[in-house]
Amino acid sequence: MLRQFLRLVRELEPNRHFLKLWLSQALSLTAFNMVNFTLLIRVFELTGSATMVSLFVLSFGLPSLLFGAVAGVFADRWHRRSVLIVTNVLRAGLVLLYLTDLSSVPVLLAVTFAVSTVTQFFTPAEGAAIPELVEPKRLVAANAVFIVTMFASFVVGYGLAGPVAQIGGDSLPIAVAAGSFSIAALACAMLPPLHQRMRKVALRDAYRSVLRDLKAGLAVIRKTPLVRYGLLQMTAVWTVIGVVMVLLPAYVGEVLGANLREVSRIVILPVGVGMLAGGVALHRARRQFPVRAVVTGALLTAGAMVALLGQVEPAAAALARATDGNAAALREGITSASATVLGLSISMVMIASQTLIHEQTERAMRGRVFGFLGMSVNAANTVPVLLAGALVDFYAVTSVVTALGVLLLFWAVVSLPAGRAAGRA
Repeated sequence: MLRQFLRLVRELEPNRHFLKLWLSQALSLTAFNMVNFTLLIRVFELTGSATMVSLFVLSFGLPSLLFGAVAGVFADRWHRRSVLIVTNVLRAGLVLLYLTDLSSVPVLLAVTFAVSTVTQFFTPAEGAAIPELVEPKRLVAANAVFIVTMFASFVVGYGLAGPVAQIGGDSLPIAVAAGSFSIAALACAMLPPLHQRMRKVALRDAYRSVLRDLKAGLAVIRKTPLVRYGLLQMTAVWTVIGVVMVLLPAYVGEVLGANLREVSRIVILPVGVGMLAGGVALHRARRQFPVRAVVTGALLTAGAMVALLGQVEPAAAALARATDGNAAALREGITSASATVLGLSISMVMIASQTLIHEQTERAMRGRVFGFLGMSVNAANTVPVLLAGALVDFYAVTSVVTALGVLLLFWAVVSLPAGRAAGRA
């Protein structure tokens, strides 16, 4: 499996500029996830409340809702290389502000909001840069590498945060993250100019035309079924990921009875393995099956796995009775196996959807389309994330997880007509 992923990388290896962008992605996302895991656990330990964890998750999701679409417009207007460099430099400085008071939840929320606001400009510029650096025939491979790396950085960042914090406290992962953002900025500085404009546009003039450009981006989404379909599916998947992040601390502690920092071994690493497998599987499946069939099948599988996670206790108990096994060990085993398949399914949905967006969007519009993606993801995330945290504080976490799985299965069925329409377009 790893060999197949490396084969995708070797396919792109002659393109040195893509490798620089990929390095920037890997470093910046690993840094972000390392900080995120450290603070996610810290907020839960400081407050003992899933609702406060929800607020923390929203503190880095809300900026996308507020600024995502506008940031996409400016990602199309400004030099994308400059955007990538400046945003990484700013994030390197901002994360160091966490060190002013790691025991203050308001400080953690405020700095996270600031870091996420800067990230809104980085994300659409990075997404729009991929097809500018990669030949059309290698777009699927490039997106597979990027999506798999995104979740690999999730595994590495979450996996390293605990051991690094044990060495130097929670401040050390933050310092390491600041260094990673700095190196990512250097990698972006070595990229060629991206999306050179015919003339310079003053910041004041750019603001005046933001509304017009937002309408143009929305028109592309409205008039292009494949782009709309891709955006809808990525929004659904990211909503599930946001809710799972809120539920994870309570799930690991209450259902599995494990130390919170064991989440890397039990859940995060299996999800990462599944993501790697999904990237390789999608690269092959897309040649044999329609996109809508791949996405629908993956969504149904993902929903089933989330529902199984919610029913892990009775499943493990039944299996223990049948095999005379240890129920606790079986709960961990079922959780890890389900997480692996869940990672594979999510990866396939995201790679297929992002490739559709790249293929169906004109170069000059990609930044604002990805800006709308960030905005729609976080608009869809806000209520479920808050609701999930509140529900876990009053109801069993397994009930909430089961309901999430059922809702995802329902979405897979409901979105079938949209998939058919996109396939005919």
